[in-house]
Amino acid sequence: MTEVYGGPRAQTVASHVVPPYLSNRPQVSPSVLDRDRVDRWIARFAGDSDAVQRYRGRRGMNELHGPLRISSTDPDGFEALMYAERIGAIEVINGLSTACSVRRIAPAPADEAALVLLINSASGSVTSPSGRDRMDFRAGQLVVLSSLMLGTVTLDDVCETIQLRIPMVELGEEVAANLSRFQHVSPDTALVRAVTTFLRRLAQADSTGNAGAAATSAAQGAAVNLVKAVLAQELYQTHRLDDTNRTVRARAQALIEQRFRDPEFAAPQLSRELHVSRRQMYRHFSAAGESLADLIANRRLQEVRSVLLAQPRKRLDEVARAAGFASTSAMRNRFRLAFGMTPAEFRSRRPDRESPTGRAVFGDVFDTDSSASEPDDQTVQSGE
Repeated sequence: MTEVYGGPRAQTVASHVVPPYLSNRPQVSPSVLDRDRVDRWIARFAGDSDAVQRYRGRRGMNELHGPLRISSTDPDGFEALMYAERIGAIEVINGLSTACSVRRIAPAPADEAALVLLINSASGSVTSPSGRDRMDFRAGQLVVLSSLMLGTVTLDDVCETIQLRIPMVELGEEVAANLSRFQHVSPDTALVRAVTTFLRRLAQADSTGNAGAAATSAAQGAAVNLVKAVLAQELYQTHRLDDTNRTVRARAQALIEQRFRDPEFAAPQLSRELHVSRRQMYRHFSAAGESLADLIANRRLQEVRSVLLAQPRKRLDEVARAAGFASTSAMRNRFRLAFGMTPAEFRSRRPDRESPTGRAVFGDVFDTDSSASEPDDQTVQSGE
């Protein structure tokens, strides 16, 4: 085993040779990893300690450079052991480390693109570069990453990690084209659990070094096909969710068209008539940045504008009722918020152009003469 120590003259040395400068430096933390656990891990995966790379302290963290950056709440106490093998084109890296975060700061070159699969013995999370998107994973869950995407993987505790890197060329164009649609943490399905068990056993079995060329080729083919099956299942579920979203949205729009003139018609009634919970309805529309209340109100505003243009002498209270507003004031407030003027102003000025969007949207304002005054509501109501 080779070991990187974090002293003032950091160097890589044989694990049984302790640099003299460490013996009188109490600030250098002793090994955090339990010795029995380390021995068991080496026996299970590496077999021979000489093949294991060991990293300790700040120096050890810095040694793990390239496109990855390691951080820890206790840099001096950081420790990691790694052992790498290959199964054909698949690179298998078994690791044992203290709690830490691994951040990818640069994508891999296109010709080195790979799908990265992680199986961790501790819980943690995957976070986007902005920090806004985060997915938590439990111990044993399959985590799917790409060497082309940036982000951070955080391990909450001492963790044994199995990492498999499968070249993208082995997985095919469909997987590469749909990378952004895959979740980082695979759903807990029977197929995912079976594939995770297979990959874990494959990584451990390969460490014995007894597999021949035929067995290696078969193992690589099986691993690739199983991973593609997991990704295809997830892609199918994503497509199915997209289809469901479109169906629900279409049904909601049709029902709004039928019922918007009813002042009692609102989001709760819409959800009940579609037999979809309000929470599910919110999920179906939130991706488009819309809400049910806004969709209903916008349809009513569109009707208000049409009536005002078609029947300029119609009383405002009648316009409000015809469009489904419970009161003239509610219509006025909504109309002003959407178009930047009241219904009375809209009618008196008779704009010579339509809204660019053809419907009521917030911030859509007509060109108006700001010096004109709003007609008295009583005069407008009476149609004078």
